[in-house]
Formats: sequence, C-alpha cells, structure tokens
Amino acid sequence: MASMKIHQDLYNFERKRKGFTPRQLKALRNGVFVAVLCAALFGYALELPPMVVWCVVPCAAIVPVACGFFPIWNMPAEEFFGRLLDLNERGNALAWDGEEIEMTKGEVSRAYRKKERKRGFECGR
Repeated sequence: MASMKIHQDLYNFERKRKGFTPRQLKALRNGVFVAVLCAALFGYALELPPMVVWCVVPCAAIVPVACGFFPIWNMPAEEFFGRLLDLNERGNALAWDGEEIEMTKGEVSRAYRKKERKRGFECGR
C-alpha cells in the first residue's frame, strides 16, 4: 500500500550531514578520541616502540566506530548494551507489565465475541 510505504519512509528517515548520520559522526569522534588516548598511553606512558603503537591503536579505535555504524541484533549499540546490563541485574526473568485478562467460567460470552468483531477492538484493551 502507498500509505504504508510513505509511513515507513518517514519513520526510517534520518537527517544526514556529509553523508553520515549524527550517530555515525559521534562514533567517529569517539574512535578518534580512543585512538589519541591509546597512542598517548602506549607511546608516552608505557614507551612502547612506534610499530607496536601503530598496530594497537587502530584495533582499539575500531570498536567505538563499529558500534556507531553496525547495529547489534537490529538495535543501536547503546540500546543493546543497556538491555544487556538490565538483563544482568534482574537475571533470566521476563518482565511483564501488561494487563492479564482472565475469562470467567473458561468460555467467551456472545456479547464479547460480538464486540471482538468490531473494528479497532484490539486497541481498546
């Protein structure tokens, strides 16, 4: 349907600057920050040879850059890691905040079935 396609186009729209989304630009900024920090740590503080520093720095900087460009299980990295931390805090339990509907006498009444057939019924729960 045309209306569905238009809605998806508007919903998935992301403003871009120079071809990058704001999320990707932040990831690039974080990658540069990590690269400079690692170069300073390994080059000046630990005084490692330059060849070792040039091998370690890109490996460390690729992690924040990859988190900005590639989703993890169709989620942004910050949402994924937030959910992972929540899972570790509560354990292997499913959180249910919904309303439970219990049928009386185990059968559905005629009035309920009639109301169920009406348009928009599922939105009224």
